[in-house]
Amino acid sequence: MSDHYVFNTAEDETEFRRLQLLESIYDPYTINWMNGVCVTPGMSCLEVGPGAGSMVRRLSETVGPFGWVTAVDTNPRFVTPPFPHANVEVVKGDLNHGVGRDLYDIVYARFVVVHQPGHDGAIAALIDAIKPGGWLLLVDADF
Repeated sequence: MSDHYVFNTAEDETEFRRLQLLESIYDPYTINWMNGVCVTPGMSCLEVGPGAGSMVRRLSETVGPFGWVTAVDTNPRFVTPPFPHANVEVVKGDLNHGVGRDLYDIVYARFVVVHQPGHDGAIAALIDAIKPGGWLLLVDADF
């Protein structure tokens, strides 16, 4: 997400509740999709725009102590410990500046690309981060 993200300046309590509401609605679907792509112990995962961190915690638990999870957000204030394992790195960053190349087995973003000024560039950055043979799980709106 970029500096112009509409919710960057939202009051913490209100924003946290909004993010938790989104998680309560969409996490069951996301978990089902992740189970379909076989997230397994030892995998490396990237979540861009982790919101309140529910899927970061889920990924941490699933990949276990020998896997790792990186969470990237322009304002990661709600993605805080405790995590199931010491395998989570929370990074303040911007998808428009890239998120690495060929690093992750699973790259996941939910309702992130819609907030990017250049959708093609954002999707390209997500794809670049995937290891050969890895997966992109992209959940977004298309207006």
